[in-house]
Amino acid sequence: SKLHGRWSKHAQSLLEERRHLSLVANITSTQIKRLEACGITTINELSETKLKSIQKLSTDIFERLKAQAEIQVASEGSDKPFHKVLSHQAGRALGLALLPPHSPADVFFDIEGFPLIDGGLEYLWGSTYFDENGERTFRDFWGHDEAEEKQAFIDFVDWVFDRWQMDPSMHVYHYASYEVTALRRLMGRYGVREHEVDTLLRNHVFVDLYTVVRHGVLIGEPSYSIKNVEHIYRGKRDTDVASGGESVVVYEEWRSNPDGRTWQDSAVLKAIRDYNIDDCDSTQELAEWLRSEQSANGISYVGNSLDKAKEDAEEETDITRLRDDILEKAALEQDLEKQSVLQNLAWLLEFHRRENKPTWWRLFDRLGLTEADLHDDMDCLVGIQRTAKEAYLPTARSRNMVYEYAFDPDQPFKGQARNFYILGEEDAKVSCVEYDPNAGLISLRSKIEPPDRVSLVPDEYVNPNPIPGAIQSVIEQLLETNFAPCAIEGFLFRRRPRFSSGPKDPIVPVDLAGPQFINSVIGAVNALDGSYLCVQGPPGAGKTYTARHIIGDLLSKGKRVGISSNSHKAIINLMSGVADHVSRNSVKATLIKVGGDADDPIFDKSNVDYRKNAGACVGDLAETSLCLGGTAWLFCNSVLAPVNEIEPLDYLFVDEAGQVSLANLVGMSRSTKNIILVGDQMQLGQPIQGSHPDESGQSALEYLLQKVATIAPDMGVFLPKTYRMHPDVCALISEQVYDGRLQSDESTKRHAIDINAEILPIQSGIHFIPVSHEGNTQGSEEEVEVIAQLAQSLIGAPYWSEKEGGPQRKISWADILFVAPYNYQVNLLRAALAADAKVGSVDRFQGQEAPIVIISMCASEASESPRGIDFLFSKNRLNVAISRAQALAVVVGSPRLGTTPVNNLRQMELVNFFSEILRHGVQPPSSKCQG
Repeated sequence: SKLHGRWSKHAQSLLEERRHLSLVANITSTQIKRLEACGITTINELSETKLKSIQKLSTDIFERLKAQAEIQVASEGSDKPFHKVLSHQAGRALGLALLPPHSPADVFFDIEGFPLIDGGLEYLWGSTYFDENGERTFRDFWGHDEAEEKQAFIDFVDWVFDRWQMDPSMHVYHYASYEVTALRRLMGRYGVREHEVDTLLRNHVFVDLYTVVRHGVLIGEPSYSIKNVEHIYRGKRDTDVASGGESVVVYEEWRSNPDGRTWQDSAVLKAIRDYNIDDCDSTQELAEWLRSEQSANGISYVGNSLDKAKEDAEEETDITRLRDDILEKAALEQDLEKQSVLQNLAWLLEFHRRENKPTWWRLFDRLGLTEADLHDDMDCLVGIQRTAKEAYLPTARSRNMVYEYAFDPDQPFKGQARNFYILGEEDAKVSCVEYDPNAGLISLRSKIEPPDRVSLVPDEYVNPNPIPGAIQSVIEQLLETNFAPCAIEGFLFRRRPRFSSGPKDPIVPVDLAGPQFINSVIGAVNALDGSYLCVQGPPGAGKTYTARHIIGDLLSKGKRVGISSNSHKAIINLMSGVADHVSRNSVKATLIKVGGDADDPIFDKSNVDYRKNAGACVGDLAETSLCLGGTAWLFCNSVLAPVNEIEPLDYLFVDEAGQVSLANLVGMSRSTKNIILVGDQMQLGQPIQGSHPDESGQSALEYLLQKVATIAPDMGVFLPKTYRMHPDVCALISEQVYDGRLQSDESTKRHAIDINAEILPIQSGIHFIPVSHEGNTQGSEEEVEVIAQLAQSLIGAPYWSEKEGGPQRKISWADILFVAPYNYQVNLLRAALAADAKVGSVDRFQGQEAPIVIISMCASEASESPRGIDFLFSKNRLNVAISRAQALAVVVGSPRLGTTPVNNLRQMELVNFFSEILRHGVQPPSSKCQG
């Protein structure tokens, strides 16, 4: 790694001395690993190799790396680095063809950011431009806190948007993706200037010169940062601040000890500003140099076509008007709590539109890349070739043919998407009907015959309708009634649950256990009076057991109950328990599951029926003792809206409520009188990708609990006992995650694996096995080898379980869960382990348990993890992974993960949690467990 803290300069000098492959510009750690496996270990060896290709690396990437090494070696010792314009296919929007003609209104843009606080701060927005006299000048916008950052963002966008409206041929040039990423993030965070930024992005006003350089020119420098590239077209810099990293340090010192508030009266801020001016000026000079190369090589500008906006303009206008009215009302509101609720409701109106933006951005970014760029994107599949197999119709009623393609099985591909765009043929879409990763075959259904060779880019868009309309309807109703008491009103204001019998504090007496505890919860639910109740269930605490008893009781009293969650799997899991419960207790009830797989085993039960969609269940809605299961798409459907004169459901149970968005809960709330939230916000969070203002992007439980780990006794019910985890496993989870409130039931104390101490030194608890490796990001073959050996050693070991009557069985493959954060590692583990091994990501195993859990961390260093520290060390995800274990949780990973450098307090807390896992025992290398 190049990240060695205070030793970085020394480490870099060692790499240069050894001519290490990391000196090659734009090379990745995975590529270094694959080159070294073929005997190429230095930049010189790469530049001189006669090989045409190597294993597990595409030919295009290998040729590019070899050419880069050659030009770097050739440039050594010269005054200026050599450069070479890459060959260009006429008419293709790539490389120098992406450079627009000059406009006198052009802007050259650079942001200075400060990452060392939660959420970061974009504190300086600098731009070089030419005034009406043709003189190069500079404009800057500053923001030293959130309010000032928001205003700087607004002022910059307004300035650029006005210039673009006056001259549509102008562009904003920047170097690398940081600036556009910041714009996308802040427009969501603050909910302002979204239309303007969207319009500028769709019209390709922002031009990333790094992309132009990367695909247009080969340069003999060890990095393609602008500081290196500018060695070709300008002299040495003479500003006091030397780099972006140094500017962070300097700005941090200023924040701790400011010598003035503005650059005019602060020497520190003036030095940062001078550095930013230099960056902006260099960007302008780079554009000029690239334009000269473009002209000299006869390359014409090929403008990108406008990205198609898939939004309903009329609906968008209505929503925008309502949003602005609510925000205006909030600004005048004296009650701060009500003001906050109003603001969040305003933002919720556009939650799904905002949430879908990253999907479109990711798609358009990918469609602008090359096959080589997409090769290591595990959601894409590049360079696949049509096989000799004849196209066929999959069924007699099919209208679209299926075509078989072959791909390199060594190409990293998760194989999750089902629908794809074809790179370079964006109007053509295909769907995957069959995928065999081992054979390297994929079958695609298409309306028209695709080309013989294609590259696939995933279509990740999910249509949110009718949910946004339901959200709007609920919000309008709340405003019209001035927040009349109801379930969602009480929830939004975080009021204590309202009971017909009066306040309950605590809601469930703390000294109750077993049947008495369950009956007390059932009593509380029955007493709800147009309100809500949260039942927080930590791992193994009987959340589903409790919920099905409550629902069973309600059905026995003729109540109409809904069950919802983000996934059909979670809904079916709870409904299945309810079906069994009412059957055992001879309760006559109608159970209907809407949507999902009609062939799911739940429909083998005699008391559960299937309906394809909301329209198909209209005739069932008036039934008493009704249990209706479906996602937010069902409970936001107009058939369940009050306007249809259908009486609302008596109760809506929202399972896994820590994963369900606040927006979806608001939309679903119109279908019910009372809401029961069942879940745990300390386990898997909601799958969110957009940036949202205030609290509008939170899950239902995140919103309710406001960063508190466990629900207060007067606000909800906390299930305090785990019937799964041995105390040695539970201790860490309780202390680090649940405020010490979670205890193991007595029955868990004998959960243990009788295993040789040479293999593992403990029989129960949490244990860490270090495996050293380099260059791994989403998969580690080294960890796979160690895990496979460990698993073989565990198979056949006696498993003790009090509730199963002692040592009645030996460990089999069914008793071990193999968990990895990335699907690529999941695939590697599946290939190495027994066919019946249970392997998956954390998401797959939530709600499951096993005597043993083995967790693979994959990444050699957290900094190399593609989704960052926040994902790899997520407390929620590690909590879920470890807490699947009844007896033993084994974490396998690089020992360097424990010394991960951090940028802010939140990351420090995450690394600290992982360090606590390490503290529970590190196994020394041994022949039995080390690869």
